[in-house]
Amino acid sequence: MVCSLLNSCASKIISDYQMTKEAVVSIPQELIQILFAVAIRDGHTPATKVLISSWPYQVLNLRNVVKIMNFSLRNIKHDIMITILNAVVGVEGCKLVDLQGFELNCLQMQNCLQAMINGFKPRTDSQCKRVIFDWSVDADNYSIVSKAMKKFSEGSQVELLCGKLSAEGLSENKLIKLIKYLKNDVAQGLNLSLNHLKNEGVIKILPHLDRLSNLRCLDLSYNVFNLTLSNGASLCKCFKEVFTSLPKLQDISLNYNRITGRILDIISPLKTPVRLLKLDSCYLNAGDLSFLGNTMDISNLEVLDLSGNALSSYIQSLENLLLRSGNSLIELTLAGTSLGDHEHSLTMLTRVAKGFKKLTFFSVQFNNFGKEEQVPLVYAFASIKTMNEMKITEIRDEMGFDESDEAYNLALRIGGVPRDLSKYKDALDRAGCCDTFDLEIKDEEHGDLFVDPSDYGINYANL
Repeated sequence: MVCSLLNSCASKIISDYQMTKEAVVSIPQELIQILFAVAIRDGHTPATKVLISSWPYQVLNLRNVVKIMNFSLRNIKHDIMITILNAVVGVEGCKLVDLQGFELNCLQMQNCLQAMINGFKPRTDSQCKRVIFDWSVDADNYSIVSKAMKKFSEGSQVELLCGKLSAEGLSENKLIKLIKYLKNDVAQGLNLSLNHLKNEGVIKILPHLDRLSNLRCLDLSYNVFNLTLSNGASLCKCFKEVFTSLPKLQDISLNYNRITGRILDIISPLKTPVRLLKLDSCYLNAGDLSFLGNTMDISNLEVLDLSGNALSSYIQSLENLLLRSGNSLIELTLAGTSLGDHEHSLTMLTRVAKGFKKLTFFSVQFNNFGKEEQVPLVYAFASIKTMNEMKITEIRDEMGFDESDEAYNLALRIGGVPRDLSKYKDALDRAGCCDTFDLEIKDEEHGDLFVDPSDYGINYANL
């Protein structure tokens, strides 16, 4: 009741520009935060400018502000972000503006930087204002990023900083220039996927990371470097030297690079147990699975993606890995791993399901499993108390429905393929799933969503 009243009063005030101006000079400081939270949530640009100009604290942390009114950074409109950046560079007072966590695409990033450049006004005070947010850079907005880096560099009245950098489609030299701009006490994430980096390029870039002592996340996915037992020794040495100097690095994404027999060389130098490991389509071999299943420290492993690797010959190592990570794993993806080629893989997965304590998501799509085989699997994973989403595929056979049936045509209209899914629904019922459990079932060959026209209204099972 109190929160509702507070929200109503704040909404009333920020909807009126003059009322907002009068409020900031008469209300307690802590209420200014509430007005600001409501202003950015509701997208009130004039009120947002007034509240920033009157901000009473040394620090403005956007993540903390949105918590006050219990909403997400995802709810904030891009235009409000531009307003905030345009305003903060021209006012005195606040020393640190932390806008990390707000996701910007490259065009939005360009607009935000232009707003900062346009809004900057030299101040009479000598203190430096630090502005931190997450960057998205590509070939189209790189020039304005360079311009902003020069204008708001260390030593100027406003210092522009980056918490997480995502850069794609850039040359090695441009990537290095961006990385050199990162501050070792600020930068936490670095996404260098989709830059067509070969072995030589990665070797050229990695040494520039070794000073980023606060770095937690590194994504090198969708490049073209090649690490096998017969080559890549120089790159492995480079990984070892750099990763040894990054004490907080715990999230590693290497999807769609060839890394055969070299996972030990890359992961073992890490000082912190891996939290996230994505190795989709990395051509893993027996040695890699043996390291993952028997040696790697997985005490902190929460997200694991081994999709696109042929794992049917390494079932024992995979089982060891899943059993050892049962206490920590939250998301598990084993799509397209040829598990259907091993007669005991489904039995193994059903067995290890009992050991998961925190798992919320599991995908085992495109493994050539049939319906009768997967019903026990669905039951086993749906029985995990924390589970809320599972994705499977099965081979399409005869529909078993009258094509003149209204429900049949409804399924087609919503883009689904009619399919009798009653056995899966029975498995979910026996597992005691609530209505929010999401079981996605698609066609193994074409990826079309299966829809049961005989019971279309059920919320769980995507029907």
